[in-house]
Amino acid sequence: MKTHRVWIELEVPKSEDEAKEIAELANNMLKRLSAAEDSDESSFFWMDNKWNYGGHGGYYTLSDHGHWFNLDYFGRK
Repeated sequence: MKTHRVWIELEVPKSEDEAKEIAELANNMLKRLSAAEDSDESSFFWMDNKWNYGGHGGYYTLSDHGHWFNLDYFGRK
């Protein structure tokens, strides 16, 4: 069975404050899409002038500022 995907890409921030703002907005969006209540879920964060995505289990550095997400999960009924 094919997995459907959706790409989410973040803008490159001009400052650390803007990075925090973008990450907060993107992470709030992901929580709404996934109906996640747990604060330990994976999230976007800015580190070493690059976007990263992950959590306690590890993270990915996003060389192209985005990440593919499972649309079947986000789009479920």
